[in-house]
Amino acid sequence: MKDFDKDIAYISSISRYFARLIQNEEYLEYIRTSYLKPFGKIDVEDTLSFRVDDEKSFLKSIRIAKNKILMRLIFCDLKQMIQYEDVVHIYSYFADLVIQKTFAFYAESFNCKKENFYIIAMGKLGGQELNVASDIDLIFAHDNDTLDNQQGSELAKKIIYALENNDENGFVFHVDIRLRPHGSEGRLVPSLNFLEDYYLNYGREWERYAWIKHRVIVGDEDKISNLITPFVYRKYLDYKTISEIRNLKKLIKKDLNEKNKLNDIKLGFGGIREIEFIVQAIQLIRGGKNPHLRLKNTLASLQQIFYEKALNKEDFTNLKATYVFLRNIEHRIQYLDNKQTHLIPVNGDLELLSKTYNQNPEEFITQLDKFRESINFQFVNFFKTENEHEVSIEHFYDIENKELVDNLTKSKRWNKLSISNQERIITLFKLLDEEIYVNKYKKDQKVFLKVYDLIDTISSRSNYIAFFIEYSDCFKSIIRFASNSSWIIEYIKKHPILIDDLLINHGDYEVDYHVLHERTLDILIKLKSLDEQLDYLRDLKHKLIFQLAVLEIKGEIKLETVSDELSDIADFFINITIGFLKHKFSNDKLFESFAIVAYGKYGAKEMSYASDLDIVFLYEDAGYDKSEFINIAKKLSTWFSSYTNAGILYDLDLALRPNGNNGLLVSSFDAFEKYQMEQAWLWEHQALSKARCCYGNEALTKRFNDIRNKVLTKPRRIKELKDEIFKMRQKMYCQNSPKEESFDLKNDKGGLIDIEFLVQFFVLMYSIKHQNLLLNTGNLALIDALEVYQLIKSKESTLLKKAYLRYRQEIHKLALNNQTNSLVDRGLMEKLPYEVHQCFLSYLS
Repeated sequence: MKDFDKDIAYISSISRYFARLIQNEEYLEYIRTSYLKPFGKIDVEDTLSFRVDDEKSFLKSIRIAKNKILMRLIFCDLKQMIQYEDVVHIYSYFADLVIQKTFAFYAESFNCKKENFYIIAMGKLGGQELNVASDIDLIFAHDNDTLDNQQGSELAKKIIYALENNDENGFVFHVDIRLRPHGSEGRLVPSLNFLEDYYLNYGREWERYAWIKHRVIVGDEDKISNLITPFVYRKYLDYKTISEIRNLKKLIKKDLNEKNKLNDIKLGFGGIREIEFIVQAIQLIRGGKNPHLRLKNTLASLQQIFYEKALNKEDFTNLKATYVFLRNIEHRIQYLDNKQTHLIPVNGDLELLSKTYNQNPEEFITQLDKFRESINFQFVNFFKTENEHEVSIEHFYDIENKELVDNLTKSKRWNKLSISNQERIITLFKLLDEEIYVNKYKKDQKVFLKVYDLIDTISSRSNYIAFFIEYSDCFKSIIRFASNSSWIIEYIKKHPILIDDLLINHGDYEVDYHVLHERTLDILIKLKSLDEQLDYLRDLKHKLIFQLAVLEIKGEIKLETVSDELSDIADFFINITIGFLKHKFSNDKLFESFAIVAYGKYGAKEMSYASDLDIVFLYEDAGYDKSEFINIAKKLSTWFSSYTNAGILYDLDLALRPNGNNGLLVSSFDAFEKYQMEQAWLWEHQALSKARCCYGNEALTKRFNDIRNKVLTKPRRIKELKDEIFKMRQKMYCQNSPKEESFDLKNDKGGLIDIEFLVQFFVLMYSIKHQNLLLNTGNLALIDALEVYQLIKSKESTLLKKAYLRYRQEIHKLALNNQTNSLVDRGLMEKLPYEVHQCFLSYLS
């Protein structure tokens, strides 16, 4: 017992509230019998397990329970037996249970059922991070057809009185009800219909921040969530939130100055609220598009924000460490007298506070100041004021640029924009003009025109204009991209949501598709409508491709890597769509007999940004009706090709199935094998050389590969094969009209198709002897294999690889600048096409 007495003396020296309570033998005995045991939710339940019938006994019992829980929290925390997270979770759980118990005690006399009455926790209690001397923010409501306003109001008043009336046992919680619609002037217990109408038509911006942390303690969580989510989380990326929180912070700072409370660790310089503002701003900006960010708890939200790459590791680590540090200080300040204060104490109380950190007051204040300065630096950097971004120039460097902007400002569309948005747009145009001048991006005014067109396109969407003002470095990146690629500017114009990705693209592109699959499937299941699900997938695809394109334009990844990643992205969307359809169909076994085969550029993993998907649907006849597989194929086609506000996922080309567009949508493996062996044209066998199974279990993948190998290794007569491939290529020459000064990288003699046909000839002729030619490893690897097997000479191998890589690079450059054909200046290719064509003729003519 000596240790216990020593501990009691230590805790009493830190907390006057604790010292007062242990004068009561009941409380002292409670600590004596429990202090060595683990402390958790079960202890809260035990403390509130009493049964009483009269109001006086009930009020006394919940106050005694509060005192026991709080004094045990103080003891365990100051003895470092529990962590910050334990303190707030346990105390929030106590608050939940005592509110629910109080409601149940009074509800019967009002003939009110818990499904007809709502008690919604806001603030710290809503986030399950209640501090030990906090008020609790509550909003009451009632179901529309059950209680009238008067009954609801009387019940709420009973609950509030029971919690906050102060008697000889103290009080349970002070209740703040000012967050309800219209504040202190509003109805105490509005109906759900009233809440919906209010937040739809009259809700204010600060109320959006407050409702991030809402949590239903009594009532139907889904009803409140469905009602409030559209108000809190916009469907677009909401960058106006930054300036709105900035204004709110200014009001708080003004209030602190007036009250001389700058030493407030909650509201003051580098305090808890600054961390919360950063977290909530990111949630409001991105939460409309990403349901994973719609969390209530600050630390959980911070962790998820980091996971979503909206914060870098250094900022995340600092915010988390400082938040826990400040919240612990908040508790230790409040342990003194169980009063809701956030002011750093002075004199003797500061010594007591420092003692809990094993420091003297000077050391403690030094450490605290260091943390607060780092948070304020992050906060100021995140919420830069807009005039910090204004360019210093008064006039445009280029008179043509100025004239273009002047003409825009005289248009009818311009007059429909708000004054603030007009000013921001002019600022951006000046910055654009300056960047082009300083970095010598001048190319016949093309760069200015590209970015001008982008700004003009999004001018009415003030959120994106606000983004560029807030993050001028991202706007400068757009200008740099415009000097290298028309395609990426057009892509942003079509999908302006991608602008946000400029902030989180940190130069790496390592996508864990397994993790992404799980998270995406979880979101698709949570989203309520088909439109939302389709839009989410399309936005995700645009995001993945945009991040890839940015890195390529920066020169940080190679063409081959781009093609591989584009193919992996397509595979991902095939698999995630099938994964969701599995969930919808609730029949996994059906999908065990279903496979999808990729052909063409998709099959060979040589995709470009605009590639469609050549696919064929196959199934194993395992007793299921063919119509079930046709239904899966139609559903997948709908998910991919349906046009929504976010565009389409992919164009699907199904013409390579047996009998082409006249054939069945889905073929059995047996029918596919029979067709390939007995009816398919030679060009279909050439296409099969680039095919792979992009969806299907191990057994089905093996089945397809066996069929593919069987077809490709069919014995063939070399002369007949040469003649047929050559005649096919000759027809293509005739259909393409070569231009004297231009060279068609794909179709002209010596172009890409010459190389592909030559490789396919060798695959079809010699894979029966050289099994490695059956591997779908891409043309470059196959050319290497042809050299190894001495089917072509080393010099020819070098030529073909050089030409193939050069052609693909040039086609890719053209695509990045929106050129739909594959024409380049013939002189640019020098003798390469002639040499390639001669190599082609030497084997096939």
